Amino acid sequence: MNRACSLFAITSTIIAAAFFCAKSADGAEAATRKSAALSQRSMIVVVADRTGLADWSDPALVNFRSLVEKGSLGLMVTRTDSYLSRGESRSTEVASFLTLNAGLPAGGNNNGRLAYGMNGIYEGRPAAPLYSHLTGAPVPEDGIMNLGIISLLRMNQDGRWNAQPGALGDALRSSGLRTAAIGNSDRFGVQERSASIIAMDSKGFIDHGNVSAAMVEIDLFSATHYKTNYKALFDELDKALVTSHFIVVDLGDAARLGRLRDMMSDEAFLDANRRILLEYDVALGEISKRIDPQTTQLILISPTPPANAAKLKQTLTPLLLYGAGVEAGTALTSSSTRRPGLARNTDFAPHVCGFFGIEAPVEFIGSPLSFADVGDVFDFISEFHARNSFVESRFDLLKGIVVWHLIVLVLGFLSVLRLDKAGKFWRSAMTAVILWTASMFFVFLILGAFPQISEAADFSVAFFAGAGIVAALVCLAPGADGKMMALSALYMVALLADQLTGASLIKNSVLGYYPQMGARFYGVGNEYMGIMIGAPLAFFGLLLDRAKSAQGFIKWAMALVLALSAFVIGAPFIGANFGGLISSVFAFALMAMLAWNLKLSWKTVIAAGLCVAALAGLALSADYLLSRDASHVGSLVGRVVEGGGPQEFFIVAGRKLAVNFRLLRVSFWSALFIGSVAVALSAHYFPAERVKSLFSRQDFFRKAYLAALGGALAAFAANDSGIVPGATTLMLPTAALFIMLFNGESRKDTKPRKRKS
Repeated sequence: MNRACSLFAITSTIIAAAFFCAKSADGAEAATRKSAALSQRSMIVVVADRTGLADWSDPALVNFRSLVEKGSLGLMVTRTDSYLSRGESRSTEVASFLTLNAGLPAGGNNNGRLAYGMNGIYEGRPAAPLYSHLTGAPVPEDGIMNLGIISLLRMNQDGRWNAQPGALGDALRSSGLRTAAIGNSDRFGVQERSASIIAMDSKGFIDHGNVSAAMVEIDLFSATHYKTNYKALFDELDKALVTSHFIVVDLGDAARLGRLRDMMSDEAFLDANRRILLEYDVALGEISKRIDPQTTQLILISPTPPANAAKLKQTLTPLLLYGAGVEAGTALTSSSTRRPGLARNTDFAPHVCGFFGIEAPVEFIGSPLSFADVGDVFDFISEFHARNSFVESRFDLLKGIVVWHLIVLVLGFLSVLRLDKAGKFWRSAMTAVILWTASMFFVFLILGAFPQISEAADFSVAFFAGAGIVAALVCLAPGADGKMMALSALYMVALLADQLTGASLIKNSVLGYYPQMGARFYGVGNEYMGIMIGAPLAFFGLLLDRAKSAQGFIKWAMALVLALSAFVIGAPFIGANFGGLISSVFAFALMAMLAWNLKLSWKTVIAAGLCVAALAGLALSADYLLSRDASHVGSLVGRVVEGGGPQEFFIVAGRKLAVNFRLLRVSFWSALFIGSVAVALSAHYFPAERVKSLFSRQDFFRKAYLAALGGALAAFAANDSGIVPGATTLMLPTAALFIMLFNGESRKDTKPRKRKS
């Protein structure tokens, strides 16, 4: 019996081992098949630089429209490291191409244009040995060399993002994938080969291709003198399809023409540009015929917007994908933007790595491109583009409104200092002006529900009239505190409801997202994040003073609302504002301690700090581990965990502080932030007699105002552009202070009247 059991056990073990080995072999075989399939893939990146969506809207571009129907279309954020890209010696194009390559916002200079083949000549010297002298690398037997690689590396070491030129090329090379670059944007007397940067490695090298003068031909009857030699270009493409996996093709002509935009009349430019686009369309047809859409992906991209795009607020450029792995008739998106139809240029490098099945470097901040079903994709993208252009064109209006807020802040402060001499009319007028001003940001949010307002004049009328209507409705509430409670409640409810229902209002708000600036794409932005902190603090501070008999119940209701607000601000799948989470938890914890009469001491401050740290850690873990589409903070945690190390946090923190201190010098928000903080500090620590009297009657409001001040300072320290939420956090509490002072009894009013003799 024992022998039988032993035999059974041995046989079972052998069978299990054989099954495991078979499964392992199957898994290894499947992995091998997948690797082989990925190695057979190829990608062609067709560069149509300096073109925009309006250029591709011509119905005569039949091949482009066909690829849209069979592929996926979107708009791409073209922001680079603008800090490095300023100045005459800087190159916008080089920065754009290098950002695609580095997976981070990068800066560029004119040296980045200097790409040559083995037989290339630079200023009378053979380029190949010069490349070896400049880089210390051996002279290659074949390929394309960028003579400016060292200057690009040094330049970006000084940037805010520490971008690594050649990161994408290194990732491809380490996986055994070969690269190629074809074509150029040469102009008369100027060699312009910066499109090849997309494919280069950190040594400035590309395996194959041709970017020489043979890629252009002279056209004496065109404004650009040179034009793309399409026959030579297609011949080189046919060769590259045999030798290379990742191929960059520069069509060139639109970029050449764009350099002459300021010298040409509108009619002449549009006519020449249309001829170029028709030739581009024919080229797209020829390229699409040469590829197998089952194994090859075609990307049409314009890394740099057209010459006049910045003036028109149209710097988002078209991005088209077709072929392997692309869902037909969809809009492009990514987890970096979470918005159908929108991707970032920093998503390009991770997408290339994902397409070839290789691991993206941890430094990349973007995400692979994905696809969203939106119905008629071209109409959807066109409407998205038009609405975004209109909203971002209202930025000058926003600057004016912020300046107006500052003027009202100064007038209010001076009026408080001279309140005893201010008549009833002046106090009533200041009350109306402050309510009207404090209503403006609410109207910015509500107007996001009316995309049909597409004219600047109509928008301005709707905005100022809407603020007046909101102020008038708020004035119906009894008492000065009641008016500010009503306005604070409007902000609080509207912002929470909007965030919990998909942020449809803030997406189209002038005070919302600015994709062209790369500021924010989803969740709650810094402007409204500050109001989401200040509004509930002002509301409950005033309510606790007013409803003294129900303070116990109100305190617990306040705790629930503050917790909900912090959750909405910081949740990765809702507000996704990590700096806002830190700021709100700090402000709300401070309010809770003050409301429950806990003494402010080092122990309570440390306890509050530990609470903030614990909640922040929980949010980070949830974002990284549970969210399929991690936010930018979740991606940061991923970079730390996957090899970047703790220094990634210090790099980001240093960049945030550097941005804040730089904005203190140049931003129109800085004066409002400093002024609001100064008013709050003077009210609490250097109060006039009337302010002391008010705070003695409105003790909970005093505590709420102090908590808002703490939240504003925390927002400044914890956020990019922290001066913005710092200013908006204090907006409603400061307005409430002024209005209650203006509507209280003044000494002038309480003087006994002399009896008539």
